[in-house]
Amino acid sequence: MTITTINPATEEVIKVYDYMSRKWVMEILDNTHKAFLEWKILPVQQRESYFTRLANVLKNNKNT
Repeated sequence: MTITTINPATEEVIKVYDYMSRKWVMEILDNTHKAFLEWKILPVQQRESYFTRLANVLKNNKNT
């Protein structure tokens, strides 16, 4: 099964998504929790550097 997103003004199909199985969702949640446990012990300065790099990537790609 799929979920389709549609622009209501034009009725244009924007994207079609597959349903996620319970197993897939649980795997994503598990990986997310593991990443959180690693992230929360990083020093603030290190986390700040990641956010600075992310901000730069977003700024450089805002028009693409």
